[in-house]
Amino acid sequence: MADYKPYMSGRIYGNVKAPTDLKLGEGAEIYGNVRLGKKVVVSDGAKLYGPLRIGNNVKIGMNARIGYPTLGLLNKMLEEHGKIVDGGLETVIGDDVFIDADVMIYEDSKIGNNVRIFHHATIREKVDIGDSSMIGCYTVIDGPYVKIGRNNFIHAQSYICSKTTMGDQNFFGPQSGTINEKTAQSRVGLPSYAGDAYRDLEAGPTIGNGCVIGEAAHLMMSVKLEDNAVVGAGALVTKNIPNGEVWIGNPAKKLKHRSQIPNYELDTFKHLEEK
Repeated sequence: MADYKPYMSGRIYGNVKAPTDLKLGEGAEIYGNVRLGKKVVVSDGAKLYGPLRIGNNVKIGMNARIGYPTLGLLNKMLEEHGKIVDGGLETVIGDDVFIDADVMIYEDSKIGNNVRIFHHATIREKVDIGDSSMIGCYTVIDGPYVKIGRNNFIHAQSYICSKTTMGDQNFFGPQSGTINEKTAQSRVGLPSYAGDAYRDLEAGPTIGNGCVIGEAAHLMMSVKLEDNAVVGAGALVTKNIPNGEVWIGNPAKKLKHRSQIPNYELDTFKHLEEK
């Protein structure tokens, strides 16, 4: 690793292509093979790890970590170098992206244009987030193999498991989530990436376009939500939901079709249970 050179208030190590308008905050550091677009702001204490490609007009909040290595690579780096260096799989950040303070984005992920990721969110490896999506604070997108389309809103403290596929223009309420493990013991006592660490791991849910997932609702492994499905707050979905149907309860069951509900009523489901 090359010796660092001061750049504004932070430091740059290795092969970094930085435009003259880069703003690098106090204690911020950039490592390895990193390409930065124009009007990039890296706030105090943030760290960027190559290989990494960042577009134009990107703002990265305090203490964020972008391109962070996965566990196996991290262990190797620490054993060989005693510190994190570049050498993983490329992470890509699009244009006009806002990444808030303390966000973690792991290597080999792709963030589209005009995406907003709020504080303390975690984006694991092999996650693809489409343009104009919003990821709420303390949310975990737990890769690998998560595909999120365009214009999705995933609210605060949600959990999206690996192997989840999501279309466009969906809404996930706070503390909602997807599930892809048969038992709670599927990985107990097993280090990440052990030979059979994922033996009980199945496909996550498949979600269409324009779906609404209420607060604290959860979708079980392999279920499919067709376009415009609605899931009530606190529901547990164990079966496929056809196009436009409204399901509530635990386990969730069909209540009616979305076309029967005035638009202003889609935000609450209490009155539906009383009918």
